[in-house]
Amino acid sequence: MKLINLLLAYLRCGIVGTAPSSFVQQPFNPAAPAAGGPTGIEAQGGLNNIAAVAAFLTALAANVAPQTGYVNYASIATAASVTLNAATLPGGVGGALVLWTGATATTATLDVTQNIINALPGAFVGMQATMVFANSSTATVTLAAGDANTTLAGTTTNVTLAMRMYQVKVTNLASPSLTTPNVNSPNAAGAVSTNTTTTTAAVAAGVASLTNTTVVIPVTASTGMIANQSVLQVVQSNGSVFVGLIPTGGISGLNITVNGVNPVSILNGASVYVWNPRVTVTGMFSITGSALVA
Repeated sequence: MKLINLLLAYLRCGIVGTAPSSFVQQPFNPAAPAAGGPTGIEAQGGLNNIAAVAAFLTALAANVAPQTGYVNYASIATAASVTLNAATLPGGVGGALVLWTGATATTATLDVTQNIINALPGAFVGMQATMVFANSSTATVTLAAGDANTTLAGTTTNVTLAMRMYQVKVTNLASPSLTTPNVNSPNAAGAVSTNTTTTTAAVAAGVASLTNTTVVIPVTASTGMIANQSVLQVVQSNGSVFVGLIPTGGISGLNITVNGVNPVSILNGASVYVWNPRVTVTGMFSITGSALVA
């Protein structure tokens, strides 16, 4: 009853009236309190910021989901090659319990790294989840990485009639904004750039429009860049940075297309930082009959 009363009080209509001249209602942004008055979902009787309430409830639902008791289960028939993507494992690998059936030796390839992270509610650097393979088939199931941003460690084979436990750990996020903790992402500290390079020619400032949504940045090396996963952070001529995702088909030799348009020119020789999502999947141990095997 107390909880219901609190919720009703929180969702009540704000007090109608004239705010003091010194008070300015600010948009909800706990990471960067603005000058001129308090920030938050509701302040000094002001009307609720509905968009902020919706965002808060969405984030709350996503982060609570793993604790609500759902089972991320899939039964998959063995085949020469199986990809663990949204089609075969809709809940993602985090917390997954996979029952393998059949009689064919299988290479189980993980989804691309960014998709693995996207399926982990509230993912942050250092986050860990478990994945369990129960192999009831008469052949071995071998785990394989979906791309270079996923690292496999420990024993990755699952022998017949055995259960193997895996640890899925987020080791990096492709986001320059998550290098330090903040109110929105208190556990985000630790994100780092994974590669660096420089530009080989100047890039003029652009103006975004319906037809101008990307920019091409020439670089000395494309090491570590993966389309639809890698984010480039480029230092502009005034010292500010331009950040954009490399889209599908965005890597053409050393000419890299990035989503977005740089508002300030980029000098020849400017620093370019590559940010990649990273995951490590470790085979921890297996259970065969009554034996526990590391």
